[in-house]
Amino acid sequence: VERLWDGAYELIYATNSILEGVQNSTELGQEDVHRFLGEAYFLRAFLHFHLMQLFGPVPFIDSTNFDMNSKVGRMDLEPLS
Repeated sequence: VERLWDGAYELIYATNSILEGVQNSTELGQEDVHRFLGEAYFLRAFLHFHLMQLFGPVPFIDSTNFDMNSKVGRMDLEPLS
């Protein structure tokens, strides 16, 4: 279970790193930027979705900032009204 949890969050961290790199890139064309962002956002959502299916409310990590990420609590599963 620990490997599954840790592995998923390692992939989420890597995905966030890709998102930050693509958003800050001056070398990529717009078409590539949109494609990479779409794929990375999908992967991050997919990983969070499967973690929630297995563990219920989990921390939603959307940056590579270790200090900020260490203080993130579990997501609320109640729908927004």
